[in-house]
Amino acid sequence: MTNRLVILVLSTVLVAVTGCDADSTPEVAPAVSAAQAQKADTGEVARQGQINADLSITGDLAARVVGKGGVCDATDWSFISDQDFGVRPRFTFEVEIDSMPKLALNIDGDSYVAFPGSKQGQFEITPEKIRLDADVVSFQGRKSHLKGVLVCERV
Repeated sequence: MTNRLVILVLSTVLVAVTGCDADSTPEVAPAVSAAQAQKADTGEVARQGQINADLSITGDLAARVVGKGGVCDATDWSFISDQDFGVRPRFTFEVEIDSMPKLALNIDGDSYVAFPGSKQGQFEITPEKIRLDADVVSFQGRKSHLKGVLVCERV
């Protein structure tokens, strides 16, 4: 009987502390990157910009991306080839700048990735400019080569 009383008291305390009833699931806060947390702490707001691209892609994916499109800020760059630059085939391009920066291409459900400093070539990344001369390898073994410069022009 005392064990049941202790469990009941602990359950009541837990419910009171978490602010939810015993039958509900507690809400989980979304993950926040280190750069986003730093911006939140300093009150700094990232200014969004547009990508000025001069990029050649060869290999399994072949495309030439030139002009302005997509969006960029201090932590994220992205564009959809046909929507933002009028380039076929359709693919998405994303770069995440945080403590472990990465570049990802997604083509028809197949993801290609590259990381700065890898053996896949040159991949220099700053919040203002990305310079590429690197291979990106898909999870299914396909490979493309990206060469060029992307500049984030702030608005």
